[in-house]
Amino acid sequence: MLEKLGEKMEEFEERLLKGPNQETLKQIYILKRENLLLRKSVWPLREVVT
Repeated sequence: MLEKLGEKMEEFEERLLKGPNQETLKQIYILKRENLLLRKSVWPLREVVT
């Protein structure tokens, strides 16, 4: 899952460098929310995993 998020971030970086637009900014916002949700879900499990 983290690898997939990383790939999406790289894709959006490339889009921004080519020319920022409203759709790219919207997708970045969605990606940030997904990242936050993942972090909130996984963070409590860190002690169990270690």
